[in-house]
Amino acid sequence: MQQVETVGVIEASEILHVHRKTTESLFQDGSIPAAKIGRSWVALRSDVLSYIQSQIKAQTIKRQRAY
Repeated sequence: MQQVETVGVIEASEILHVHRKTTESLFQDGSIPAAKIGRSWVALRSDVLSYIQSQIKAQTIKRQRAY
């Protein structure tokens, strides 16, 4: 069975280089798929990295169109 790597708010915040409240907001609004298990948020590391990739692409396109 393949093991899936998960991250909590603190580790996801470190990956994203943002405050934990920002990460909680991204989890709550569904920007990054996550589940609340008990009192803790849990997300797949791959989903956090995918969010970063999508933001890089979207913001790069936006900057390119500005020129």
